[in-house]
Amino acid sequence: MQRAFLTVCILLFILPACAATPDEQRPLEAESLWHWTWAGDARLDPEGERLVYVRTEVDRAADRYRSNLWIKDLSTGRHRALTTHEAGARSPRWSPDGQSIAFLSSRRDGNQIWLLDLSGGEARQLTALEGGAGTPVWSPQGDRIAFLSRALTAEEREARREEERQRRAAEREARGLDSDAAMERAPAPVVIESLRYQADGRSDYLPDERRHIWLVDVDPEAEWPASPRRITQGDWDFGTPAWSADGDALFFSGLLEEDADWRFGESHIYRLTIDAGAGDVEQLTEGRRNRGTPMVSPDGRWLAFTGNEHREPGLSYSLSELYVMPLEGGEERKLSGDYDRSVADGTSGDMASPAGTGRRIQWAPDSESLWFTTAKDGQTQLARAEREGGVHLLTDYPAGDLQAFSLAGERIALLWGNPEQPFDLYLAGSDSLPERERWDRLTALNDALLQGRRFAPYEEVWYESFDGKDIQGWVIRPDDFDPRRSYPAILYIHGGPHAMYGTTFFHEFQTLADAGYVVLITNPRGSSGYGQDFGNIIQYRYPGHDYKDLMAGVDWLLEQGYVDADRLGVTGGSGGGLLTAWTVTQTDRFAAAAAQRSVMNWHSFVGTADMNLFFVERWFPAPPWEDPMHYIQRSPLAHVDRVDTPMLLIHSEEDWRTPLEQTQQFYAQLRMQGKTARLVIFPEASHGLSRGGRPSQRIERLNHIREWFDDHLMNQ
Repeated sequence: MQRAFLTVCILLFILPACAATPDEQRPLEAESLWHWTWAGDARLDPEGERLVYVRTEVDRAADRYRSNLWIKDLSTGRHRALTTHEAGARSPRWSPDGQSIAFLSSRRDGNQIWLLDLSGGEARQLTALEGGAGTPVWSPQGDRIAFLSRALTAEEREARREEERQRRAAEREARGLDSDAAMERAPAPVVIESLRYQADGRSDYLPDERRHIWLVDVDPEAEWPASPRRITQGDWDFGTPAWSADGDALFFSGLLEEDADWRFGESHIYRLTIDAGAGDVEQLTEGRRNRGTPMVSPDGRWLAFTGNEHREPGLSYSLSELYVMPLEGGEERKLSGDYDRSVADGTSGDMASPAGTGRRIQWAPDSESLWFTTAKDGQTQLARAEREGGVHLLTDYPAGDLQAFSLAGERIALLWGNPEQPFDLYLAGSDSLPERERWDRLTALNDALLQGRRFAPYEEVWYESFDGKDIQGWVIRPDDFDPRRSYPAILYIHGGPHAMYGTTFFHEFQTLADAGYVVLITNPRGSSGYGQDFGNIIQYRYPGHDYKDLMAGVDWLLEQGYVDADRLGVTGGSGGGLLTAWTVTQTDRFAAAAAQRSVMNWHSFVGTADMNLFFVERWFPAPPWEDPMHYIQRSPLAHVDRVDTPMLLIHSEEDWRTPLEQTQQFYAQLRMQGKTARLVIFPEASHGLSRGGRPSQRIERLNHIREWFDDHLMNQ
């Protein structure tokens, strides 16, 4: 009998978990990521009757994510997979008549656009461009699709081949070889002249080819794959296009200027009249500004876009604001008014869909307003900006994170979660939207995996910092918390630095709480979600008073009486890694630290990071050749001799946002002094490892962090 029970439990664990008894709570371990399912990029059809979304699961054998399209009929409740190909599918986009879905898949010829007729049949390949295709954008008439691609035209490709033939012929001649001789050679050197030549998330250097706008006809009677044509020219990158209502023009953002690569944070909105041929572009916005995400209203009369005003010197943190202009002619107008929060913003977390979460801003069907997500005081809510002015919050739940939404008719689909409920899809009507409990839950993606699990709730706290400024935070306690006991605690610092912790489902925090730690998260000055002044206050002094905000939070936590002051840990990633390293150069109150993907040396950082000039212009009053000491004094590396805290240092090998050399410098100088340190490097991983890296590496990272704190905080 006992053997039979064990067998049943083993089988249930494979499915993936053995159910817990009512009195037994299973711990949430890092390995649960192997079994997780995500939803993302959900889109209602034009009538609001069906919902297509990207469902992502882990392919454990391949150590990759597999994404496919699923559809739910909202009238019948039928829920099924639309694609099941091992190559996956993402970025689904409904045709205007709701009869077809265009999507991206790499099942053949790299990443290409495919088309699925919902009346039946297999998906058909629409494009086969060398260089791939980007997200499809349907024309209002449904006869064409616009997209971005770095592909070369046929003429450019032939010219490139001719250049290579001539180069090889010249090399053979220089070596004294005839034309038939085999020639072995080392890889050619990479020749770079652009300011930006790398980007985090790419394992190679940025290509010379620019992102251009292409068009492809959708003709069921023509031969497929079709023959797309490029409709833009020039040595610039073009933004994702939006169609005019009549299908005769496209709107896009970009900066079509010779010095565009040197003008970070600047862009304009342009109109391309298609029938006039390639190159007929009109600039619609003026001045030194940041304008992006063009959106044409459903009635075709208005063009909305996001952005902010350019300032000299540039701000470290600028709100994302909302603008509109009439398409029949007229000036742009700011819709967000004096609303002191960003539009289309969100909460920092680690459980967003690896295939993308989806839309965060959209015109209402009646063209009278735009709806958007907004990060506000620890929650991501839904808001509406009236076309004639004024912003109104549409939701006001006390805890929650709205990652994305989709509007159609009177319905809205929402991708939502909170600290105790991982993300799922919900459906609401205009009347039920303000009342979260009235939303219909459409998916239960991880209920089987999490059966018997009760997640640690967040306790919201506000505490006073050194100068009287109020700082918001949350305490996450172990499931079996007893205020009479004394617990180890971890201060977890967010990155950005202009980001916001809040009431989202955060897998890592739950695993640490399940391991017996009290976790403190806070939003020190510099965080988003609290307005323009609060976000930008750290410009030219980061790290600085934000560190004091964090320490005030630790003081508050210790005053509660259930945390052991001798068993404190501190960790964070990116900007949080910088503040972790800075913290242990300023105080020895922490028994262990884990600095992840950190900035350690500002002077070398601005010369090796992918966004080099941006950081110089936004975060420093002068370039490093004019004021090197400012960069050095704000660097943890300059104070490495003060570190007495045992340090775990984690970095990705292909991190171009905060390059690996940053952590290598800090680690080497710690070890030169004989101090306790451990360096963990993840090969073939980028800056976003903790959120979208390969599953095995995400799990390894979590286990390294937990084991480090266990060794120094639990086992003492």
